[in-house]
Amino acid sequence: MSSIDSIRDKNDNELLEELSNINRDLLDLRFKLETKQLANSNEIKNLKLDKSRILTVINERKILRS
Repeated sequence: MSSIDSIRDKNDNELLEELSNINRDLLDLRFKLETKQLANSNEIKNLKLDKSRILTVINERKILRS
């Protein structure tokens, strides 16, 4: 799980890349959950939290640029 400070230290391109990776990982975990191959369903929750943090930082930066 990433902290908000470590996310804020990254530039926009790194955040977008991280967001893309999280979306791909979430898709994989959802498939594993449906096929009963996922041992720890908390992984989905943690990825969603990271995704929310990244989107929050991206939106903060958009507001500051306006």
